Amino acid sequence: MTSNVNPPTLDALLVHARFLRSLAQQLVGPDMDPDDVVQETWQRAITNPPKTAENLSGWLGTTCRRIVHQRRRQEVNARKRMKEASRPGELASENHQRKETFRMLADAVLALPEPHCATMIWRTLKSWPAPLE
Repeated sequence: MTSNVNPPTLDALLVHARFLRSLAQQLVGPDMDPDDVVQETWQRAITNPPKTAENLSGWLGTTCRRIVHQRRRQEVNARKRMKEASRPGELASENHQRKETFRMLADAVLALPEPHCATMIWRTLKSWPAPLE
């Protein structure tokens, strides 16, 4: 089965410039520049154009929506990373609690009578992955 690969011309794409600009303005919020979204949409249209010149407005609209969605997702992830990085005291506290729990568990295992203590240590060490060389 052969596919009819007939990419659109630049002129055919530019016919939809007003539509694309209007869509980008509707989709973005105050924290995003619609011109950046339009520019990235044009860049994708040039570097990886649609296979046919049919329904260019649909292709451009979908591409524009995906760009806005990707940017929002990147923004949310960046905010999460910033929020986590701004809590070093909480992370240190969580780390301290984890260490304390591990110490209490180790003390409890070491207090077991033999052969239970040796069995627990052997089973734990056996389940750990082999060290990298």
